[in-house]
Amino acid sequence: MRYGRARAAPCEGGGYQEELFGPVLAILRVDTLDEAISVINANPYGNGTALFTASGEAARRFQRTIHVGMIGINVPVPVPMSYYSFGGWKDSLIGDNPIHGSEGIRFYTRPKVAGLTAAAGAHHLVFIPPMYRDEKTGAFTESPELTAEQWAGFGRAADRLGRLLLDEYDVRLVLHPHADSHIQTQPEIERLLNESDSRYTNLCLDTGHVAYGGGDNLDLIRRFGERVGYVHIKQMDPEILAQVAAENLSFGEAVKRGVCVSPPAGVPNPADNVTALATLDAELFVIVEQDLYPCAPEVPLPIAVSTREHLAGCGLTGARRPRLTLPADEQPSRANK
Repeated sequence: MRYGRARAAPCEGGGYQEELFGPVLAILRVDTLDEAISVINANPYGNGTALFTASGEAARRFQRTIHVGMIGINVPVPVPMSYYSFGGWKDSLIGDNPIHGSEGIRFYTRPKVAGLTAAAGAHHLVFIPPMYRDEKTGAFTESPELTAEQWAGFGRAADRLGRLLLDEYDVRLVLHPHADSHIQTQPEIERLLNESDSRYTNLCLDTGHVAYGGGDNLDLIRRFGERVGYVHIKQMDPEILAQVAAENLSFGEAVKRGVCVSPPAGVPNPADNVTALATLDAELFVIVEQDLYPCAPEVPLPIAVSTREHLAGCGLTGARRPRLTLPADEQPSRANK
């Protein structure tokens, strides 16, 4: 399909409304990429489509908004092997089960992620949204803003995954706000929580990344405390945060400059967060982090010791790790204990 040359042609013709696999070429001309996407999405079939373009922004928008199972960007449409179900979304399926879209995710990831998580005795799966800037170069790989349609789809997709994890594995999905991702600022965090179901999608409160995005941890705990299912405690250097804002730095560059620091330095104040979290009627798993890359191998241990001592003074004490569940034939014998 080519766009930008002529006015849109009607799409009521039989050749376009039927799914033909013979040597037939149907050409529709449209004015814009958005119109081309609308024409494709309005079709009852969703087998495969491709876009040939020199624009990275157009490629990303096409990939994220098109309602088709198999998508190619500057390459022909990928076709599955014959022993997989053929077809994509909507009315294009031929076979018992689809292999594209959410079914493909279920086919490939359930045993490898959710199953291993449950087998290890863990009850949470922390999901970090993809970053829209390259960690090494800082280049933008996609727009930092989501459309209203993408926001709605984000919440629905998170709930589908969360329900699957809970129903089949007793594992709870918690979404981790992260610098340079679409869930970074407090308005973005609140929008996700408001557009998702608390039964299936909840929050991994990373205090450092919330501060990085200009958010207020105490306000989130106060207003969304029932949605906090997991906690990462992290400190950010306010001077480096000012540089991030002034120079539009990527998170990778900010880390190189030392944005992540150990308490009592940095923001937010861990004692305030621990006190606020203690008011919640919940047992929370807390992990303490500090991003240090690159760094020498001997650097982290002294930091970990001093950080643990400081947090113990803030009231964060005690640790309980999940026990690994092994099959009976793999249980260690008494002689090996």
